[in-house]
Amino acid sequence: MCATQYAFPTSLELDATDLNQDFVMVTCQAVADSMCCLRFAAPTSWHAVQMADATPSPNRPMVTLARCDQPDGFADIEVLVQLIPRDMHPADLLECFLSERGFDILNVRRQTDAGGTAGDILAQGMVDGQPRIIRAVTVKDADRVFYLICSSDPERYEALARTFLVAIQTFGLLEPTGQPYAEPMVLIRLDHPVAVSCVVPARWDRRQDPSPPPGGQIISLAHVQGKRIVGRIDVMVLPQDLASSAQRVAEDLMEAVAASGMRIETPEVVPVQNVPDGFDAAWDVTSTGQDHEGRDIEMKVQLLRNPSAWLVVTFIGLSHDEDTLAHLANRKTLDTLLATLHLEGLST
Repeated sequence: MCATQYAFPTSLELDATDLNQDFVMVTCQAVADSMCCLRFAAPTSWHAVQMADATPSPNRPMVTLARCDQPDGFADIEVLVQLIPRDMHPADLLECFLSERGFDILNVRRQTDAGGTAGDILAQGMVDGQPRIIRAVTVKDADRVFYLICSSDPERYEALARTFLVAIQTFGLLEPTGQPYAEPMVLIRLDHPVAVSCVVPARWDRRQDPSPPPGGQIISLAHVQGKRIVGRIDVMVLPQDLASSAQRVAEDLMEAVAASGMRIETPEVVPVQNVPDGFDAAWDVTSTGQDHEGRDIEMKVQLLRNPSAWLVVTFIGLSHDEDTLAHLANRKTLDTLLATLHLEGLST
């Protein structure tokens, strides 16, 4: 991320009188897609054009819903919608959208909601050969991600920072579905030595490990693209007395990873402050390395302990540089799994 001299305001007291005098609410409604219904505030003097027939589809996954142009042509606001086949954080998609178009990210604000982690980004780059400053935000609903892209000539950005923030703070869906996921999900469950459940995408291959540790259970998940496995998650439960410490669990895990042909840097086992309900301690283990094909990979492990069992969630997948979209989908799947991880039998 680059250092920036440009303002990145994140909150603004909106006065109703000023808003009514200086701004007009622009409503976008795609005729053929009831989910594409949203609005935002734009200056009254700007020229607004709505693309009512714009509808995202698998053949055209991203379309423009509306555009507002400043009369002198030095700034504009554009609203786009993207159809996503895999669940991803909207903040990651926005960052990918801007980076692919050659923009340098100057500042990022991330905020988690029901649909994942949303993004608010300040960036700079070139548009049609001219330098531009971009302020952009995302809203996700089911399998659609909506982008509000505010663009300005660098010399005029400071004067327009408040205008862009008004558009951002008033940007929202009029008829959200409330569906947090972009794709079908399934519940997986392990039942001994303790009962644990979590949610993962249905498209991930799932199988019970035929050789679990004594008294334990493992479910293995694989993210397959074509004929390649681009991500793996193992969810393992084992009796607490099988390992004396989190360090020992991590060491046994690293031995198993090395035996599979992967080369992983020696990780550090770090205690987690916010321990999930039903557990008395938790640790994170992160590292990077290469798989047996020489591809760059990352490893993330969460170790959870309660009086009866260890719960070990191990993720190994391609790095961001190796396969960006696979990495983003893997990241969202892991976050969803951990967020929905539930130790059954707890009193509420």
